[in-house]
Amino acid sequence: PVWHPFAVAADGQLPVPNDLLLGEAQSSSIHPRSLLLTGPNMGGKSTLLRATCLAVIFAQLGCYVPCESCELSLVDTIFTRLGASDRIMTGESTFLVECTETASVLQNATQDSLVILDELGRGTSTFDGYAIAYSVFRHLVEGVQCRMLFATHYHPLTKEFSSHPRVISKHMACAFRSRTDQETRGCEQDLVFLYRLTDGACPESYGLQVALMAGIPNQVVETASVAAQAMKRSIGENFKSSELRSEFSSLHEEWLKTLVSISRVNYNNATLEEQEDVSDTLICLWHELRSSYCVTK
Repeated sequence: PVWHPFAVAADGQLPVPNDLLLGEAQSSSIHPRSLLLTGPNMGGKSTLLRATCLAVIFAQLGCYVPCESCELSLVDTIFTRLGASDRIMTGESTFLVECTETASVLQNATQDSLVILDELGRGTSTFDGYAIAYSVFRHLVEGVQCRMLFATHYHPLTKEFSSHPRVISKHMACAFRSRTDQETRGCEQDLVFLYRLTDGACPESYGLQVALMAGIPNQVVETASVAAQAMKRSIGENFKSSELRSEFSSLHEEWLKTLVSISRVNYNNATLEEQEDVSDTLICLWHELRSSYCVTK
């Protein structure tokens, strides 16, 4: 398990360690190289991303690594897209900075790189942000095939990639605890962060509960809750198709397109070169299918 060396609680408690596997070879199977991470605000996602970067840097420097054990292939470059800030002196907005840093990742990352992306797309509208996050994540997974941790609050992404053989979904666990005092704060339960990396996607980000913890008035949060439910109903149909993607990933879509393209070739009337191209494509597709379904999640 790995932990962040500076993440010590105010009462002196040690950080919660977590096991992390990216692309580990296990006999004939290969663990997915990309981790899609969800979880509540303040749940520890960014801390886990930073801890992973530090562990790799320390290991390659030959220093003490904050974990019980560490085994890794050398990383040529660590690319990070963390935080949110503008550059007022150069006239660059938060979203422009975000896109510029992401562009550097897409242009320079290799299969041996470690890529850390935290809440990509949050600096613009919901639909534009989701579209950018989806396309960037897909390109890095299927094109670059680097080792990657991708933290997001765009939960439809977990549906889109839930069956992808190169992606594994995990979340930072949390729980609800019944309130013991008589004070009313808009809800009868407190949100408790467990900081434990757990299999599967988180159902939601619990932003309203965090807002209450931050001291936003109950009446404001209650109004926000009503508005959130209305918005979920209004845009629910737009993301309804993502529910159907849980068993059909973008990689399956590419395989199907290849098969459809091949089926349109008249093999009997094709030239020898065209017949060889079809045969080579089928062989490559067979090898890709075979290697992908040796992946264990």
